[in-house]
Amino acid sequence: MPKPTSDAMRASIGKRGRLSILMTLLWSSISPDGFATGGQHPLSTLRERKGLALSQRSGPIDGELSKEGQRILSLICEARERGDWRQVRQVFATSTSSEIQIFNAVMQASIACNQNEHGAQIYDSLCNLGINKTATSYTAAIRIFTSLGRMHRVRDIWTEAISTCQLDEPLGAARIAAAATEGDVESAAVVLDQMNGSSVDINVAHLSSALRACWQAEGNHHNAAKYLFQVLLDLDLQPNIVTFTNLTQRAQYCLIKQYTLNHIGALNMI
Repeated sequence: MPKPTSDAMRASIGKRGRLSILMTLLWSSISPDGFATGGQHPLSTLRERKGLALSQRSGPIDGELSKEGQRILSLICEARERGDWRQVRQVFATSTSSEIQIFNAVMQASIACNQNEHGAQIYDSLCNLGINKTATSYTAAIRIFTSLGRMHRVRDIWTEAISTCQLDEPLGAARIAAAATEGDVESAAVVLDQMNGSSVDINVAHLSSALRACWQAEGNHHNAAKYLFQVLLDLDLQPNIVTFTNLTQRAQYCLIKQYTLNHIGALNMI
């Protein structure tokens, strides 16, 4: 007999259904020029146009390391914790391992040590060697090239990532953060929609970053901020100081007041 659907599962399914409706409303507000009063673009069309269509392949994953790989990885992680980029480079240079976890760790260390140019070089060498990249590889690369302001590379990396890997929370977060840097509300919303459709958990950091895209975008994106804020509430997430900071100035007062009245009734707003 099939197992009965639990209350928690029903609630989760209900939230995702409501979120899909909210994302549809958000799309009805977005146009290439900001907000439009005209027709809505189908999500599939927007995904294709933005290069954001998901692959159904699961792709490679970070597997087990050899004993030598484990030793190298431990040394790199220790150096990263100390902020010792010189030691990271030395360990990597003397390593003969071609295991993807080592490359991923070095790229992550380059981010932690603010050595993104070196991180970009590591990613390029990884590509040249033809080693199968994982979601962790693409996540680090997107963060690196976003920091360097090379957004054309970010878009190329994302296109490759979603054609080979399964979308997960860190990868989605990296792409939304990149979109926020450009004020690209459409791409941020598409990734959120894809995460929802793929049953990838959406957290307050994802939505706060998407709100920053509204703040960075040209023109008035008050409605987009409103819909994104409602998505956050619909998922029973707690907004934080970053969330409210990333709201557009026009949206800050009314949404903070709305949230306070709905969730902190003991306070009297004037």
